[in-house]
Amino acid sequence: MKIPSTKLLLTIVLLICYSFTLNSAEAQPQFGFPVAVVPSATDPRISSFNDPHIVWTPIGQPRNQLLLFITGTGGKPTPRLPFLQTAAAMGYHVIELMYVDNVAAQQACIKSPDPDAYINFRLEIIAGGNFSSLIHVERPDSIESRLIQLLRYLEFNQPNMGWNQFLDTNNQVEWRKICVSGQSQGGGHAYVIAKCREVSRVIMFGSPKDYSYYFHRPAKGFDSNTRTPLCRFFAFNHTADIMGACNFSQQMEILQQIGLTNLGVADADHAAPFYNNAHVLVTNMQLLQNEPVRIHNAALNGNLSICLPAWQYLLTTPVQ
Repeated sequence: MKIPSTKLLLTIVLLICYSFTLNSAEAQPQFGFPVAVVPSATDPRISSFNDPHIVWTPIGQPRNQLLLFITGTGGKPTPRLPFLQTAAAMGYHVIELMYVDNVAAQQACIKSPDPDAYINFRLEIIAGGNFSSLIHVERPDSIESRLIQLLRYLEFNQPNMGWNQFLDTNNQVEWRKICVSGQSQGGGHAYVIAKCREVSRVIMFGSPKDYSYYFHRPAKGFDSNTRTPLCRFFAFNHTADIMGACNFSQQMEILQQIGLTNLGVADADHAAPFYNNAHVLVTNMQLLQNEPVRIHNAALNGNLSICLPAWQYLLTTPVQ
């Protein structure tokens, strides 16, 4: 008997267990059901990049942790991303955030003579203000402000769903209860957030790609000097990934500069369960269609049979 693919199995489970509604958060949500929330509904100061955030409450026993997922350049949140569905099934609250994502760091900074260009570019998008001359993001449009306003909105409109635990008494993000994850550009933002804040876990897909062609080395600031202990960082990349003017070899240089390769690199195609506790997973598995974009997204899109066990490992393996 032919065994269904991982993606098909996930789809079958989702058809049985979930439904998606484009209603706002006031729609009497139940645990395990995603809803869409337009950013401008959470903060009237937001007028652009207004595609809906996607929000999941836990399906399994709540972990009392939030998975914040940050899309890649030009991405829009979707309720059909298997990684996020897996996280919700494993008890995470999940937010896939819409943010200012029209310009990639590698696009803006690749030839900049400013050694701090990459970090400052990302801080501008994460916190808003005047960190970078290469992009300007007002505070209400920043990742941090959008997340705060969304959590406050959910706390009010979804009482008893557990969203209040992710804000402190000053209505600021309780970062220590948040796993920050992202794809490509979003993975780089996840790293920088965890560099500046202590978070519960970091999961990067197809990233980081912050490699300076001006200095011919990984960008300054991508190092082990992080508020979040390095043992909480994980990356999952494809060896044939060439997107963003940064190839796999350069990605590994970045991860080496961060210090993550010192915590173990595992071949996810052949490794035994638990991947020898490695913090960098790599795949060379072939896709039916080997276009660069598909390869770049391979670790996240669920088309590879190795994705589900890898995601479960990345989401739940114990960290200090």
